[in-house]
Amino acid sequence: MFNRLKVFCQNNPGKAIAIGIGAVVLAPTLVPLLKPAAKASLKTGVLFYNKAKESLAETREILEDIVEEAKAEMAAEQMQKDEDD
Repeated sequence: MFNRLKVFCQNNPGKAIAIGIGAVVLAPTLVPLLKPAAKASLKTGVLFYNKAKESLAETREILEDIVEEAKAEMAAEQMQKDEDD
């Protein structure tokens, strides 16, 4: 990506300067227009992060329960085995 931009700037210095000036001139106009979209995107990202965090916590809890059940079953089997001996 950067290589293509570098080659473009080297091959077309006039166009590169014009684009740069255009960006500087348009930035004050575009920033207020893009701010709500950026804010909405960030809010969505935060929501997804929180949902993922909750899901991972639930999954961890389920896995911990399964491990504890397996340990309890192993202990019961060992006790049964010891009683039989």
